[in-house]
Amino acid sequence: MLNFVISITSIEPPILVQNNFMEHRGVRYAIRLGIEREQWRVAIHPPGGLQAERTVVGTREDAETEARSMINARLRKRSAAEKGSTLK
Repeated sequence: MLNFVISITSIEPPILVQNNFMEHRGVRYAIRLGIEREQWRVAIHPPGGLQAERTVVGTREDAETEARSMINARLRKRSAAEKGSTLK
């Protein structure tokens, strides 16, 4: 019975990942290419909140519009919750 061990090593340099965060109304967001053509992945990173992601089909401008819309909706929801808690 023969046993073989194959060791694979790479001599290529590591791939550098670039984080191109943008900001809208104080909330960071990122737009990344999706797997398919004209597909974008939008992620928002609100401070002290949960990250939200969404897939957008269309142009990069459509993805930017969606990111801003997600941020505006999150800020409206947070503002309404803060107003409700101060009225009690």
